[in-house]
Amino acid sequence: MVRLKVKVFGEAVSIHRIEIPKKLDWVFENARKKMNKPLQDCLIDPYFFHLLKLSSFQSFQDLCVASNRLITNNHKGQVEIWLDRRKKARIKIPELIHPTTLFPIYSINHGGEFLYQKDALYVVQKELGDIGTAVCHIESFEIEKCVFNLTAYMENKYLFSIQYDNQELVLENEDCVVTGQLGIAT
Repeated sequence: MVRLKVKVFGEAVSIHRIEIPKKLDWVFENARKKMNKPLQDCLIDPYFFHLLKLSSFQSFQDLCVASNRLITNNHKGQVEIWLDRRKKARIKIPELIHPTTLFPIYSINHGGEFLYQKDALYVVQKELGDIGTAVCHIESFEIEKCVFNLTAYMENKYLFSIQYDNQELVLENEDCVVTGQLGIAT
């Protein structure tokens, strides 16, 4: 068995879909009125959750029902593939999205466009650093079995997920800094 380790570095956009419990709509609306801001702006303000006075809701993460992380297409983004403590490949994200070779080296799956749900609240965070690391044990490594899934969001392409041998690699052990955040209502 060989230990496969995939590290992802760079800049990412995390999109969190927020759902407010129907029973507590009025509590959130009263706190929003006190702040005199739209609800999507209140969700990224820590003082808003202090005004709620609900111990079960301390930040927008407590209201998050779904999250997606998209790795941006810029010079900072890269994927490293390690086998038993030896680096086998370093792939820049722009090389995946816009290959410079005549024949593709890596398997790329264009997954379509990332869609918003209607009448929903979202918090979008921009992150920088070690996006995550995935580790699994395999019999032998073949680069052809590695698939990079891309998606489109706001007219840009992003790396959405990585699969090896039809198994999605789950990125864990992240160490990144949130450099900006934005609340969006659709």
